[in-house]
Amino acid sequence: MKLLMIRHGEPCYANVKDLQLLSYLGELTPQGIAQAETVAKDERLQDADVIISSPFTRALQTAAIISRETQKPLIVEPAFHEILLDTSHKYTLYEEYIDRSYKDFIAHSGVRNDFTPYKWESLEHIVSRAYPAMKKYVNYNKVIVVAHATLIRSFGYDELRMPHCQIFEREFDENSKYENYELWQPNKKRNTKNI
Repeated sequence: MKLLMIRHGEPCYANVKDLQLLSYLGELTPQGIAQAETVAKDERLQDADVIISSPFTRALQTAAIISRETQKPLIVEPAFHEILLDTSHKYTLYEEYIDRSYKDFIAHSGVRNDFTPYKWESLEHIVSRAYPAMKKYVNYNKVIVVAHATLIRSFGYDELRMPHCQIFEREFDENSKYENYELWQPNKKRNTKNI
């Protein structure tokens, strides 16, 4: 199966903060909407069979725009959600905690141990939910997946920065597995200035 993975458009979390809602309800900015409308016109998407989206608002809104523009059916896949940076769900409204948790995830390359101070979801857990879910769709010829940077990186995207609404292409089948990508450490050949 040809897999076209797209990171959601630029999000805004101001409204959900004001409402004391979790960040996964953040919606697209006007720029994010424009990004989704632009990527929807990309020729690579036109012969896809289906669009599969994360349930998080920013991804689902992006996928809905792509679905409207391409006239492709849309499926919501709960397993394609973004990394959980607080698996206890006690501190999800605390921006400082979430920020530190993500930095801790990066510092540990997504590998949890008994000494990791924050309760983030491990890379192993992300892969264990995402790969089996993806295998449900291998009977399609071409699939668009709208999700989040961390999840897309677990499928092999290896650039340090992932622009919103960029397309990452790869092949995927029932034998595909996680290949221990070194996703979290800058490649020494890359220019890491301003990262």
